[in-house]
Amino acid sequence: MGKFQPFWLKTYLRCLMDILLKEVTVIDTASSFHRQRADVLIQNGFVTEIGTIDRSADKTISQQGLCIAPGFTVIFANFCDPGF
Repeated sequence: MGKFQPFWLKTYLRCLMDILLKEVTVIDTASSFHRQRADVLIQNGFVTEIGTIDRSADKTISQQGLCIAPGFTVIFANFCDPGF
């Protein structure tokens, strides 16, 4: 029998580690790196650095050919109202 772990524990622990994404295409019109390839450092769940990063991280992931963008929000409501 294995040790019980809450379902959120894996996500929580992942937020505590430093993750370095190498050579991703940044899609963010508010950034000077918009539509450029760059390295992205994520610390404690937050993007802390964008650019050429030469330091080590807990986990380094090569993401050539993939994009990174800020969160998207879908504004949609369906009330099933026939409109009478």
